[in-house]
This record gives sequence, structure tokens and C-alpha cells, in this order.
Amino acid sequence: MRRVILSAVAAVAIIATPRVSLAQQDSVFIIQKNEQTLVRVNANGNVGIGVPMPLVKLHILGGLAADSIRTGSVRFTDGSALTTAAPATRHQAVYGSGWSSSPGELPVTFMKDQNGMVYLQGTAASTGSAGRTVFTLPEGYRPSYPVVLNLYAMHNDATTEIETWVTPDGTVSLVSTAQKVWFNNITFLAAQ
Repeated sequence: MRRVILSAVAAVAIIATPRVSLAQQDSVFIIQKNEQTLVRVNANGNVGIGVPMPLVKLHILGGLAADSIRTGSVRFTDGSALTTAAPATRHQAVYGSGWSSSPGELPVTFMKDQNGMVYLQGTAASTGSAGRTVFTLPEGYRPSYPVVLNLYAMHNDATTEIETWVTPDGTVSLVSTAQKVWFNNITFLAAQ
């Protein structure tokens, strides 16, 4: 009798929970609810929470909270830890010729933290005759050396990767053309 009750409870729990898929496309594991991706683990080990295509080892859309009851911190490979985040101002990028924000998506923004790390986020879309310079970063937000990024982009209505350069003069440019480019969770160190 107990096994039947447990099986019935498990069946109800499975019906009420989000859909779980294994080995789908380039992912090892996906949890979706109402066709929206809640968690995705790609075959390359990248994990996304609320992100349909995780670009780094842990890619989170939304907030990240540390429990205030216990000591919470973000630890880095050099042993340092960040226990609070200094408020930083996020600036909207001024797009280059033929580029604009993508309708229905966040515009490209940038900010710099107290350690000199620059963070890019958002989506840029071609307005038809786009040049390869998507936007230019102002002084104080530029790298010392060229930074080469492989970003997800839309080209000929298909998702692909595109090589993108951030140069010491602040130019953020594409190596080839694209209809849309996602600048999600891109970081680099600003010139000191």
C-alpha cells in the first residue's frame, strides 16, 4: 500500500514540475516551464539560470543573492573574496553607424567596478547598412590591449558565433557582418 501511495505522489510531482530534457541539441540538461528555459547545462559545461544560451561557466539572468544569515561572498581564483558590491553606474552605449538597440531586448550598456573590470551587457541590432563598428567605449572603459571575443550573433536568420574586437581606442567591432549581436556578461580589465 505504501509503494502505491508514494508512486501516486511521485506522479503528481512529475506532472506539476517543469519539463526536464536530457541530451537535447548542444545541451546535456534543460529544465523548462511554459517553454521558457529555467536552467540549462551545455555540453561544454556552461550553466545558465534563466538564460537560454549560457556563454560562461555560470551565466545568470537576474539577481544573485548571498544569504545574510551566513557569511556570503564571491571567491576568486587568487583567493580574494567580494562580500559587497560597490554601486556602479551603468551607461548606455552610443551605437555606431547602422546599429541600434534590438526591439524587445535590453540595449547595450557598460559599467566599471571598483577593481577596474568593465562589464558589457545587452543586444545590438543592425539597421540594414551597418558598419562593423557596433559602438565605441569612452576613455576609462577601454582595455590596455586588444580583447578578442567570440559572441553569439544572428546572421542570415541563424545563430552563430562571431569574432568581435575591443581595441585600446575603445572601438568594439565585428570581424564579419551580423544582423544582431548579444553582448551578455562580457568582462575585461580597463587600462590602468
